[in-house]
Amino acid sequence: NNMKFIKLNESLYIPLLYVAILNFIINNPLSSPRFHYLGMTIGILLVFGYLLKPMYKTILAIASPFFLYFVFPWIKSLGQESKVATNDLLSYLTTGVDYDCMVQLINIYQYVNNGNYSFGSNIMGGIAFFVPRDIWLNKPIHLGALSSEYAGLLYTNLSAPWPGELYYILGYPSLILGAFLSGYAYAKIDFILMNSKNTISYGISVISTGFIFIVLRGAFGAVFPLIFLSISVFFSFMLLIQNGKKYRYI
Repeated sequence: NNMKFIKLNESLYIPLLYVAILNFIINNPLSSPRFHYLGMTIGILLVFGYLLKPMYKTILAIASPFFLYFVFPWIKSLGQESKVATNDLLSYLTTGVDYDCMVQLINIYQYVNNGNYSFGSNIMGGIAFFVPRDIWLNKPIHLGALSSEYAGLLYTNLSAPWPGELYYILGYPSLILGAFLSGYAYAKIDFILMNSKNTISYGISVISTGFIFIVLRGAFGAVFPLIFLSISVFFSFMLLIQNGKKYRYI
């Protein structure tokens, strides 16, 4: 078995406790988007090896529908005055905004087929989110808002699934090429999780795994800033360790 799990030095218990408390304050359902809370939770479970064991993978697969249809909307209701009615599952699935991916794929398909190709600006806009619109006058709006506005919807804070983002670039050619590159990237991340002994590459793969779900749901331009923030905090943390003690590889 090539899987390696973290063995904590006793001197790290107190710093880890501080980090755990800070993480809960920042990344909880009341103060941050659910996908960020979910991404951090998955990352923590991966670091301690829980999601790498076959037994836990099986438990996660069996429990996923429960989390998707009950826990996920319940967490959303914590930050809202009006509680989400989870007792009427059919009504929530058909009228709620959390399960909009299929409808949005249709909206995106129609929007793009009307001649609205991005030629990659949707990806660049997400990556360069920190550039103010006063400087980048034509900075793109994320695809979820564009496609829902095109469909005449009043509520535009909707998803843009990753296949739709790829199709938006240049139609079927970008969809096929992007699917191949995405599959390769996910396989590489999985390989690093199972085999890497380098702290930095392992940490990036953990963060990437935690946020794969929301990248697949989209919109990329709307969710990438928080992903970038997490990676930046990780690099800053590694830099502080390097400037202090030597850090160990895992």
